[in-house]
Amino acid sequence: MTSPAVVAAVVMQHATLVGVVRDSVGLQPVAFAEIEVSRANTDGVDAAISRSDRFGAFAISGGPAAGPLRVVVRAFGYGVWTREVESLPTGFLTILLAPAPSGLEGLEVGGGRAGDPLSLSRDAFVIDSRVVRSIPPIVESDVLRVATVSPSASPPSDYLVVPFIRGGTAQGTPVLLDGVRLFNAFHMGGFVSAINPEAVDHARLLPSSGGDAFQMGSLSGAIDIATRDGARDRIRTSGALGLASARLSVEGPVGKRMSFLVSGRRTWIDRFTQALERAGTIEEHVPYFFRDLHGKATVDLGGVRRVSVSGYTSTESLATPRVETHDTVLDDVWDLYGDNSAFSVHFRDRLGDGGVLDARVGRGRFASDLYVRSPPSVVLRVQSPRTGTEHYDTLVAGGGSMTSEGAEVQVAWRESSSTITAGALAARPRGDLGMRADERWLDDVFPSVAVRRSLWRLAVHAQVRSPLAHGLDTRAGVRVDRFAGLGATTLGGFAELAYEADSWGVRLSAARSHQALASTRDEEALLASFMAYDYLVPVAKAPIPSNSEVSVGWQAVLRSVRVRVDSYWRRLDNIRLPPLGTRVLKRAVLGDPELWEIAEGSARGVEVSWSWVREYGFSVLGGYRWADVTRTQERVEYTPRFHRRHELEAVASYRDGTSTLSVQLSLRSGQPETPWVASIEVTPSYRYDLLLFPSGRIELGGWYNSALLPYYRRVDASWRRECAAGWFGGGVLTPFISVSNLFNFPNTVAWLPDVYEGKPTELHIGQLPVLPVVGVEFRF
Repeated sequence: MTSPAVVAAVVMQHATLVGVVRDSVGLQPVAFAEIEVSRANTDGVDAAISRSDRFGAFAISGGPAAGPLRVVVRAFGYGVWTREVESLPTGFLTILLAPAPSGLEGLEVGGGRAGDPLSLSRDAFVIDSRVVRSIPPIVESDVLRVATVSPSASPPSDYLVVPFIRGGTAQGTPVLLDGVRLFNAFHMGGFVSAINPEAVDHARLLPSSGGDAFQMGSLSGAIDIATRDGARDRIRTSGALGLASARLSVEGPVGKRMSFLVSGRRTWIDRFTQALERAGTIEEHVPYFFRDLHGKATVDLGGVRRVSVSGYTSTESLATPRVETHDTVLDDVWDLYGDNSAFSVHFRDRLGDGGVLDARVGRGRFASDLYVRSPPSVVLRVQSPRTGTEHYDTLVAGGGSMTSEGAEVQVAWRESSSTITAGALAARPRGDLGMRADERWLDDVFPSVAVRRSLWRLAVHAQVRSPLAHGLDTRAGVRVDRFAGLGATTLGGFAELAYEADSWGVRLSAARSHQALASTRDEEALLASFMAYDYLVPVAKAPIPSNSEVSVGWQAVLRSVRVRVDSYWRRLDNIRLPPLGTRVLKRAVLGDPELWEIAEGSARGVEVSWSWVREYGFSVLGGYRWADVTRTQERVEYTPRFHRRHELEAVASYRDGTSTLSVQLSLRSGQPETPWVASIEVTPSYRYDLLLFPSGRIELGGWYNSALLPYYRRVDASWRRECAAGWFGGGVLTPFISVSNLFNFPNTVAWLPDVYEGKPTELHIGQLPVLPVVGVEFRF
């Protein structure tokens, strides 16, 4: 085992140990390592324990000051590191952990285990690379889709990868990439996340606005994604090649103190389907593609001091060909373009004896343009004959953007056995949406809307965590936000009391938070089940949207089995929602939230999570949730369309060394739907009636969302096998096969009234059919 390098070991003034845990091969930081300091030969009775953060840094104080002392460091995937010293060094300690051979108990970390999302936090759901590999992918491995295994995360449909958290609003759950908000963090309208899995170190799903999400000031928790530092030992490559896309990552050292990581991805859906069209396999190709690029450079300045620069950019495009011989307006020409970016600079330094200072500046931006054009319909061409090339009418034209830029600083230090964190934030979100729709669309899909707003948010926050006697532990915090321009100042808070025994624990927490952003997206619209694009804009005036929540949790560990049970209640106030309207599934998907109504929401539920993760043999992971979610507006209380009362996600995998077989079962109750109770014949009075009422009738609905769609069930399966390869100095090839909806269950997104042979009937709009995917991953 490599010996630790002790820098600036001087006479001890306080019993504080500060350092960084690194991988002994690649020298990357090791996050979530457990560091324990205790008197030698006392079995850890008076031990002080801490965990390294995402950069591998740790600080311990409040432990024994006199020696001999024992320092023990554990991290999953690594052998246990142990040293005995006479006193704690007051300088800086670098701990190098050697990777443990497969199957060794070095995978244990104070009960933590690789691939176990419940083992690193008592409330968060933590996703590492092994968790991602254990879940059958849809098209390709996806961090955000894996998050839906948590009972706190609810997917609105198969087509959307970003989940809703505990009945909260979509805009209230930010997706953060290296600390910067990534707007519309997906591609293909929401089907695939924008995050290349090759670049991800880990992701945390934070279900509450308190705890670790308190400093973010969100309404409905957060999804916090941390990317990897590049390898420090040599140039390494990894990636994947599939039928629909390819991805590649290159990383390595630059000199002795700097590392880099560059990862990119590109789909060839457009080229692949075009080849199928030319071969006569399909009638028309799909002219869509996306590409994204992420880069990160990290410089170690000695000790915990470091500077990292992280950048992300992506482009996606859908451009249907211009055809001159259209028969109906259904053959529209679509031009959709979008670009996304995020940039951040992070600086870390030691502050005093046991403190750490973090400072970050960043900017996130999403922009898109949409044009839909069509020739006149057959009816209009008969009424107004033309010669030559048909004139294309613009049905929809416009676009929008979202930008957030700002800076934050945070200081964390140890005082005796307590950890104190304080910080300040200045951010300026901006939203811009302009859309013009032709009257033939009559606001059914895209409205005519113009919104442009910006807002400064200034915040200060402080939080303290302090252990009490007899296994009790407390956390509490306060936050003040000033929303400049609105004349509003809000006060938020967080408090938690927890008890930890050897194999079980309980906790009680409460939090209140505010966020002055509103969504222009109507989640009740039918298109919202297929397209996840959202535009956030600051609210134009008070009151400020707020969230109040209370939760009670219990967790237990029995050898390798973990169980977590959470019960929660959440209330949302002053959220903006569009009028209920009468055409339930023909609502416009976008609008100006300041023209909407101020509404309320509530959510309550019970979540059960379990995990049994082993290096070889069978492993299981899953969760069940019962919840009740409501929205109240116009004195009407209803269940929103995205909610399912019962959800069960269960994953079982079997690993025999080089091969892994995984199966995922999803069972969910039906989503709310407004029943249709009558069908009325109509006589078109003007030319556009033929477009609105092609069947010559209109349908009348019953009570809003009072019916349920059929229950949902899906089985996914995947197989992967690791094969050694001698190319480029040695590496691993991993071919894989994945099948989504293995039994092709006919799940339903919505149903619409229709007419078949002159009789009213139901037209069911389906979720994903059976979808097989093959590909190969590689690491060199």
